[in-house]
This record gives sequence, C-alpha cells and structure tokens, in this order.
Amino acid sequence: MPSPSVTHRSVLSARRDPELERIHAVLASPLEIANRNDLADQLGHMLVGPTAPMAPSTLDLIGHSMPGTSLLRIGDWVVDAAQSSVTSFFRELADHDVLPRLGITAVRLLGCVTAGSAQGRYTICSLADLLGVEVYGTTDMICAQHYDATGFSDRYAAALVASAALRGEVPSFESRTTTTAYARSLDLDALPSVTLPLAQAPGWPLHVLDRSRTAEVLHMVRRHEGAEMPGLLATPGCELALPTGHGAHVLAQVLLNGEFVRVFPRDVRAGIMYPVADAGGLRRLVQTLAAPRS
Repeated sequence: MPSPSVTHRSVLSARRDPELERIHAVLASPLEIANRNDLADQLGHMLVGPTAPMAPSTLDLIGHSMPGTSLLRIGDWVVDAAQSSVTSFFRELADHDVLPRLGITAVRLLGCVTAGSAQGRYTICSLADLLGVEVYGTTDMICAQHYDATGFSDRYAAALVASAALRGEVPSFESRTTTTAYARSLDLDALPSVTLPLAQAPGWPLHVLDRSRTAEVLHMVRRHEGAEMPGLLATPGCELALPTGHGAHVLAQVLLNGEFVRVFPRDVRAGIMYPVADAGGLRRLVQTLAAPRS
C-alpha cells in the first residue's frame, strides 16, 4: 500500500453523471479525460513540465465499473486488458518510462468493486505486469465520501486490493480470451426478426424507428464491444424496433439511462450488451420518439 506521504494524481471522466460530479467537486485539482487519448495528452503535458524530480504519487483512474464485468470505464474508455488497444497503450507508457519519469509508483482503478470479477482481476494483474508497478482495484462500493481534496482518502485503504494479492485468483490468458468481455459485433441482420405489432406488448415503451433514426442509434453504439452480462437484471427504459434490410424489425432494449443497449441473439439467452458512446444523445433521441405528435 502506498505510504501516507505519497500524493495522488486523480483522473476522472470529463463526461460526468451526478456521482462523478460529487467526486469532482471534492477533489482539489483533478484531471479530466474522455478517452485514453486524452489521458496520453495529460501525461505528455506532465512530462514537459518542471524538470525537478517528481514526488512519489499514484495514478488514480476514477470512473464506474461495468455491470457484470467490474471493468473500469472512464468516459468512453473501458480499461480491459483483454483488448489489444488497451494493452498497447499501457505497454507504450512502459516502453517510454512514463510512470517512473513522473514519480508514479502505483496505478489504482477506482470504481465500485473493480476487483470483483475474473475480468477485473485479470486486468489489474496484467497492467501490473506491463507497467512494472503495483496496480490496485477495489473490493467495495466507492462513492464521493471516499474522497477528500487530495484524492482517494487513505482512511479507506482497506477497500483496495493489490495485484500482488490477486495472483492466485487470475485465470490464464487462454481461458480469459474465450470469454472476453467484448467479443460480439452488432449485426442487425444476424438478429431474430419480429413482426409488428407484437403479439404481446412489453412492460415498457416500444418505439418503432425509421432507417434514418436507426442510423443515428447505431452511430452512438460501440458496435464492436458486445458483452454477455448474465447477472445484469436492469429493467429496460424502453425498447427500440429497428428496421432491417428485409422489411422486418429487430428489437434493442435501452438500459441504465441510455448507457447500454441490449439485443438477444438466438444463441445467447441473457442477451448481449453494447456500451453507448453518446448516452445523452440516445436519451434525447428517445425523448423525441416518446413526445406526442402535434
């Protein structure tokens, strides 16, 4: 565990919900990012700063954990070591000695229970191997009360777990990649079609989209990052009927205030979840669909 003399560099999403707003308000000088490119820019600015040796610090990545996987999400960036784009980013940091040059002695993935799944623990240990520093996850729910002006409060250190303590619990790379969190791409023509109107109405609003609106929705969805999340029991806010090229429709559920959409391929009973890059845009689109016509 970092000593009390170690400072914390807090990085959190530039796109914030109410809880992240509360955390942002507590922190004295947080860095804001929307994706990993923003983080690279922030680290680059630090490197061209003062030439004096940096004080020992942690790099604290603050966001929300993904339902069902516990992987940390900051903005539209999911920190998942099963993704080559993620590992190549951290490998480049290591190749250029970025963390040692900045005095960073540990990286902490701060969201709710980020060490709470095999995927999360795999990511924590993989990043530690790549970076050559200790990487920490969390074993408890994390909220604004766990922070003070200096960052994640040392009073709550018991909620952290180090990669060194997780080594015996991490699956091999081969077993990890067979159930990768993002293994499915969204292909409307591969989904089972339905006939409208539905024989049995769902227990939430159903909106029928035209091709133009469907294109808007698909532009907002991260279509190559589909994940099976069988433990997620969230009730849809609404359901979208999307036209296919065969004159039929497929159904997509909007979940968690527009943060995800879920579809149901024939071979996955629990459905496949896709993160939404522009949740606010999807919410606004749904509001226009729900508005009464004049």
